[in-house]
Amino acid sequence: MVSTKNFTPQRLTPTEAAAYIGSTPKTLAKWRSTGRHSIPFLKFGTGKRASVRYDRNDLDAFLNRCRENGSGISTLELNEKRD
Repeated sequence: MVSTKNFTPQRLTPTEAAAYIGSTPKTLAKWRSTGRHSIPFLKFGTGKRASVRYDRNDLDAFLNRCRENGSGISTLELNEKRD
């Protein structure tokens, strides 16, 4: 039997993912629907009963893109201004 005592899930629910990046589940839902930020996600099922999960590595990559560059403006904001 595998112990789950020290298990850290790689796939997070929208609520867990939002807490991990310091946002809200509502904001993540908006980003998913508008494509504003390209955080990959997995969707299992269809309609309102669909289950969404985020991979922790993808969230880490998103946070790295948002890292401030010393000017007080995140690299994500700089890239959005260039587009």
